Amino acid sequence: FKQKTAYEIASCLVGSEMCIRDSLLGKLIGKGGAFLREMKMQTDCRIVVADNGRLWIDGELENILEVRKRINSISSEARMIGVDA
Repeated sequence: FKQKTAYEIASCLVGSEMCIRDSLLGKLIGKGGAFLREMKMQTDCRIVVADNGRLWIDGELENILEVRKRINSISSEARMIGVDA
């Protein structure tokens, strides 16, 4: 994946952009959007996923870092089982 630095949105909110492989989009979103919806609720972040694998995450910095950690974990797991990540 590619990552960019965080952008300041408001005094306490930041945003971050990253990319994942198209092959991981389904795993990230989950069945019926369940995994993505759960991650949004647990981290209180807004996560926008484009069809090309580009993601925009905004919220409080701590929460953004948690989202990025979870996405990196998905990517690492996919690499371990041989999925193109």
